[in-house]
Amino acid sequence: MEERLSDLIGKELLTREGVRLGHILNVRTDAKLRRVRGLECFGEDEEEFSVPWSALLSCGEAAILKGNELPPAADGIPAPFGKRVYAADGALLGSVSDLVREGTKIGALLLSDGRTLPTEKVTGVQDAVLVNENKKTRAHATKIKKASPPQESAKVQEIRAEETRTAPQEEKQPLPKAGSCLLTGKRLPRDLTDERGRVLAARGSLVTAEIIRRALANKKLFELTLLCCGGTARKQ
Repeated sequence: MEERLSDLIGKELLTREGVRLGHILNVRTDAKLRRVRGLECFGEDEEEFSVPWSALLSCGEAAILKGNELPPAADGIPAPFGKRVYAADGALLGSVSDLVREGTKIGALLLSDGRTLPTEKVTGVQDAVLVNENKKTRAHATKIKKASPPQESAKVQEIRAEETRTAPQEEKQPLPKAGSCLLTGKRLPRDLTDERGRVLAARGSLVTAEIIRRALANKKLFELTLLCCGGTARKQ
């Protein structure tokens, strides 16, 4: 059954005996966004840690570990929620709204404009997600497996160089990944509200551990993360 990767965010991480170790704040994937590799979590002591997907017994209403101790950290990269997506010709396609998974397999990117892109089109993930919409599917990939990888277009290289010149502060302080402890201290660009419209954190507030817990309790952590990843929230 297909699910959205963001559905995992906010779930509890429990031991087999039911001891709560923290909450899931983001997902780790492989470098090409094909597979789920692990979970990034936020503990009761506000420390961030990760666990590999292979260490989970199940992941339903909560994620349950096979054992009662934390396993070694997961590898991979943070899921690129909110990152911009560029085509091979340098065209901006939008940003990553979510990812679709079935088990550990990630099948598609959901873009901010509602479009869906197969993850087989992804060529790299750095400060942005790069895709080649003309890339052949897996069935044809074996015929060109040993071919030299396509070079980035001059326009993509020009965009990278321009971003480096005009946004030095972003290079020094990267945008926080979903669920990162880097959320703490960010200033909200607008109100964070619950499903009934009640304000959980007012515009201009600095994100604290209490605001993160409040967002968790109201299933608004993903929205809080996107607010802080939107480029308008600044650290004081």
